[in-house]
Amino acid sequence: MKKILLILTLFTFNDGLNLMGNPYPAVLRFDAFLDDANNSGQIDDYIMIMKRDRSGFFSYSAGIPNGNISLVKGAGAQIDKAQYPIIQPGQEFLISKSSVKDQINITFKETYKVATIGARKALRTLKQTESSYPAIRQIIRFNLQSNETQDDATIILEEGNSANYGGNDAPSMAHNTLYTYSLTADEVPVIINFMPEVSQVNEIKLFVESTKSDANLKLNFTEIIGSGNKEIWLQDNYTQTSTQITNINNCYNFGIDKSIKATSGKNRFVLVFKIKEMLPITLTSFTADATRLGGQLIWETKTELNDAKFEVQSSVDGVNFASLKIVDTKATNGNSNEVLGYNYLDKTIQSGTIYYRLKMIDKDGTFTTSNLKKVNFSLSKTNTLIVYPSLVKDELNMRWRYQNNEKFNLEIYDIAGKIVLSYKNLKGQSYTTNVSNLTAGVYILKVKDLITNKLTAVRKFIKY
Repeated sequence: MKKILLILTLFTFNDGLNLMGNPYPAVLRFDAFLDDANNSGQIDDYIMIMKRDRSGFFSYSAGIPNGNISLVKGAGAQIDKAQYPIIQPGQEFLISKSSVKDQINITFKETYKVATIGARKALRTLKQTESSYPAIRQIIRFNLQSNETQDDATIILEEGNSANYGGNDAPSMAHNTLYTYSLTADEVPVIINFMPEVSQVNEIKLFVESTKSDANLKLNFTEIIGSGNKEIWLQDNYTQTSTQITNINNCYNFGIDKSIKATSGKNRFVLVFKIKEMLPITLTSFTADATRLGGQLIWETKTELNDAKFEVQSSVDGVNFASLKIVDTKATNGNSNEVLGYNYLDKTIQSGTIYYRLKMIDKDGTFTTSNLKKVNFSLSKTNTLIVYPSLVKDELNMRWRYQNNEKFNLEIYDIAGKIVLSYKNLKGQSYTTNVSNLTAGVYILKVKDLITNKLTAVRKFIKY
């Protein structure tokens, strides 16, 4: 078996990394190079390959690639040999020396060659899949992107890792006009950061830097695998804002101003891991409609936890809100797992556009607000029936949006079309009927004109 034995006094490139090159006029497999008994005893399981355009590096540490390059080694990865990452002829790469000796022996063998891949073929950038990874609890991949270039970094969270630098952490180098990485707990910059499992981590600092000012930068979170019982939030210390990061909401736009130190570096961004909390109130529906008497607001809750009250608010511009009414919770001691219905009629406004929202206040004073509801009181008015709650246990309420002076009949049908309740000669703005004796299921409510027997409204509700 032919081999080349290099006796090297390694040239230290940066942060303990050592520059080497492929001496063959053929491409080599990374996994074979790293698995060699002689090499594995002298170098760490970490390697960086210089990109063909010399703009940066692809990195690999302990079976985990950084960015989009697939660098999984070992038989357990179950990757086709044709997809093994390769070192091009003469291509530079960096290794980390584990031996304390200044001079070590690095072996290159004929068996490292990949005969089926031409020497001029570009370096593969295969997309890594979760199934190829060892048993990892969570993976976060992100990059810093400008209109010209980008730089990648990776965070691995799994049991057994230390929060401080060491182990398989891959050191970072400022090798581009734009670069990013994360920091270990002892603030060592790494491009592949092996952290403890997510339950033991509260925050991780991110570093962002550019050699020039740029107002159009993006921090992209390209892959998030597993989050346990925690949410991931990006805290921007410069703008004093926090944004939840998910696989859908995964891009954060920002800028770096070289004249303002706080816009870049290690103190701007922090990934914060928050335990997912149960919402105090689950608001299942909230409607606001124009009526002849004013603004009719109706809302339902599915669950309430430590709830105290609702504050109904209105605004003419959708920005500045004023309090209209305090509506106390119907939940016993502020807690409920049943559907509860509420309503409020705003008689203060009869024309123009009004925005409504609910301020849901807990016993401890904390609160959340609902989405806005826009109501135009200038719209033409039709006599429309509102039925609530849509999910009912005992009392079903009906209210006409505008004054109803006509007499009507009311019929309630089960899903098979059988009449189960019937009321004659009704009149008025609102009406309430008890449906507690009905069996659980879907029902149809029909309103008919008393004189003509013409159907004027049909509504559906669910009895539970």
